Amino acid sequence: MLDILYCFDENYNKQAGSSISSLASKVDEKINLYIIHENPESFESIEKRLLTYGQINEIHMYKFEDKGYDFPNLQGSHVSQATYFRLFIENYLPNNIEYLTYIDADVICLNNPIDHIKNTIEQMKLNGFNIAGRVEGTQEISKEYFEHLGFSGKEYFNAGVVVINFENWIKQSMTKSLLNIMEEKHSRIIYWDQDVLNSYYSGNFQHLDEYLNFNLDLNQYSEESLQHIKNNVIFLHYSGNGKPWKYDSVFKPNSSFYQNAYKKMFNSNYHTDIPLKKHEIITLFRLLKSIQKKDKGLAVKFCISNLVILLKKITNYYLNR
Repeated sequence: MLDILYCFDENYNKQAGSSISSLASKVDEKINLYIIHENPESFESIEKRLLTYGQINEIHMYKFEDKGYDFPNLQGSHVSQATYFRLFIENYLPNNIEYLTYIDADVICLNNPIDHIKNTIEQMKLNGFNIAGRVEGTQEISKEYFEHLGFSGKEYFNAGVVVINFENWIKQSMTKSLLNIMEEKHSRIIYWDQDVLNSYYSGNFQHLDEYLNFNLDLNQYSEESLQHIKNNVIFLHYSGNGKPWKYDSVFKPNSSFYQNAYKKMFNSNYHTDIPLKKHEIITLFRLLKSIQKKDKGLAVKFCISNLVILLKKITNYYLNR
């Protein structure tokens, strides 16, 4: 039985619920879920919904209690301290787990991952690697960044989906080592805990199939690529700043993978955020323009209903300034 890990806070409750729901809908055997959360009570109603999926064996929720750390590069970024929670997994998860698959909350499962993850674990055992990740960069292409971060590895992995030898993690007391790296390289860290993990493993990792962590560009779309993704991609990762629940991205056809998963989980047509304090007017005009042009990625019905919400929010904002 595979063990799956998520780490997030209440700002990503709906996204994580959609991600887990998509996973539970595709697996062909039971899985165990482990969640480290800043405020587990805020996720309780979604947890109850998830437990109705027959392929979820158990959900183990843990409240993140490791406070007082100065986590690098959070100010002004699109991530919160929750991105660092997985550095502390040995403080929460049971020590009888051998291998653990971590999945970001902005990942949607499109096809059954079970055999692919099991094959990855076998390759890790065969090659002696303790972590598997998709290659994101190489020293040849990103030499300056490698030198800035200060590690000798020739390859850098994306940590949105990783398979971890958790048995070895515990033996090596990884949390202590990772926190030492975080403190030592604090001012040089750009990509948060991903930089910390890469600094530790320094290029010594099992290559993860790109379809187990497929990076989707919201701005590149074709019917051919859409079909290719549906047929071949296991985990679709909405990495970076562009997110399918943002108002400026809900318009885009590639957001449909996330929106479909959200609709199935929450029985609601669309998940969107309402901009706070800025961009309201720009968003309003985009919605009006979308209605006029009937953009493929956004239904007219959605535009009209959300225009009302947005107009109320803008009105309240300016009345209360």
